[in-house]
Amino acid sequence: MSMGKPENAKPSRRCQNGNCQGQSGDQPVRLAAPGLRLCEVCGAEARACLTALPDLYADCETALARRPRPTLERAGSRRRTTALPIDEAAANARSAILAILAGWSALVADERAVTRPARRQASELAAFLSRHAGWLLAHPAAGEFAAEISAVTRAARRAANPRNEQRVMLGQCPHRGCAEALFATRVSGESGGSRDVRCDAGHSWPPHQWLLLSRQLGPARGTGTDERDEGAA
Repeated sequence: MSMGKPENAKPSRRCQNGNCQGQSGDQPVRLAAPGLRLCEVCGAEARACLTALPDLYADCETALARRPRPTLERAGSRRRTTALPIDEAAANARSAILAILAGWSALVADERAVTRPARRQASELAAFLSRHAGWLLAHPAAGEFAAEISAVTRAARRAANPRNEQRVMLGQCPHRGCAEALFATRVSGESGGSRDVRCDAGHSWPPHQWLLLSRQLGPARGTGTDERDEGAA
């Protein structure tokens, strides 16, 4: 008796995220998780990005504060202030974070008939979307959602990353299915060691998890060489 799939079985669907690594020719195709439109890896990354975005929003504000103060130029008998220097990348990243979080929150509120956050703040919007993440990952627009959230997270990391920040490469991210590089960051000239540990996909580990992480990486992968980061996070 044949043990193949029954004739009426529905074919498995591919992950709907166009940026899924499983969609490239040299990677195995990733199938959407049961009941969802994204694979487990892309779904986990989208959730991780939602968790990271409020802090990145604040980091971009810090990046704006790092810009030099406006200088004064003498014009005839008067002194005038030059145009205020603005870190456009950080400013644009903050605007994009709010716009994308607000846009997807509006979709959730409209289609689920729930009340959207009262304030247009990154922390409240991200928390709202996190609560409805399961619904979003099953939505027909799940692929678009994952791609936009991932893109704005990467852009915010680049904008918030100071030029004097250094990376200590630790190896490959141990998160299931993630192939991104894992690194610790620190700022040159500052004491206190590493500031955080994360990968470019958005997975991060707080200090109380570093011991467990080092065991996952193993002795051969827990060491690395300093690499000057030029903002390409």
